[in-house]
Amino acid sequence: MGRAHPHTGQQTRGSAFDRHINPKWVSFQTALTQLSRNTRHYDLLLRICALILDNLLPGEGQSRTRFADLLEDEVRMSTVFEAFLRNFYRAEQSIFRVSAEHIAWDAHCADPAHAVFLPRMRTDVTLRSLGRTIVMDAKYHKKTLSRFRDGPETLKSENLYQMLTYLQHIDHNTPAAAKAEGLLLYPRVTAQDLRLDYTLAGHRVRVCTLNLDQPWTAIHQDLLTFLN
Repeated sequence: MGRAHPHTGQQTRGSAFDRHINPKWVSFQTALTQLSRNTRHYDLLLRICALILDNLLPGEGQSRTRFADLLEDEVRMSTVFEAFLRNFYRAEQSIFRVSAEHIAWDAHCADPAHAVFLPRMRTDVTLRSLGRTIVMDAKYHKKTLSRFRDGPETLKSENLYQMLTYLQHIDHNTPAAAKAEGLLLYPRVTAQDLRLDYTLAGHRVRVCTLNLDQPWTAIHQDLLTFLN
C-alpha cells in the first residue's frame, strides 16, 4: 500500500518491502514466509529482529527491557551451532552430501499401532559420500566433561549413548562399504582441546572440541580437518 507524501498528500508507491510486508501487524515469522525474490534481501534483517524480540527480558522500571545472554542458553545455542555446522559443510566442501536425516528404528512391533510411540530420530548433520558416512552431533554445553563425586572427568554418557543409537540404526540405510562413523563436536570451553578417537560397537566414534575464539581461517581449517 502506498503512503501519503508529507507535503503533497498524494499517495506514493513505496518500496517493495512496504508493498508486501506490513511489520506493524505481521509477525516476523509470517513476514519471512512472504518474502519474494524482490524482497529476499530483507531475510537476514528480519531474522535478526526476530532474534532480538525473542530474547527481550523484563528490565527494571516501567516499559524497560534487556537482552538475554544467548551464550548462557544451551538449548538455543545448540540449535545455532548445529545449523552453523550443517551450512558450513554444505558450502565449504564438495565430497560429502550434507543433510539432517531422520533415521528409521530397526524395530519389529507386536502390534503395528505401537510404532507411533517410538520417538523420531534425527541427526544434527549427516555427511555421506560413496565410501563414508559421518554422523555429526553438535553439542553446546558450558562444561564438555562431567564428574561424579570425586571421580575423574569423563565424557557425558548420554551423549555417547545417543550417538551409538544413531550409528546402530543408520547402518540399515548405509552400504556396507560406507559403515557409519560418529563425531561428537563441542565448542571448546577450557584450555584443553579434545581429539579423542574410539571404536565402539564396531563404529569409529570421535569426540572433538572446536575453538571458536580463534581467527576464521583456523576455524575453517579445523572444521575441514574433522572430515579426515
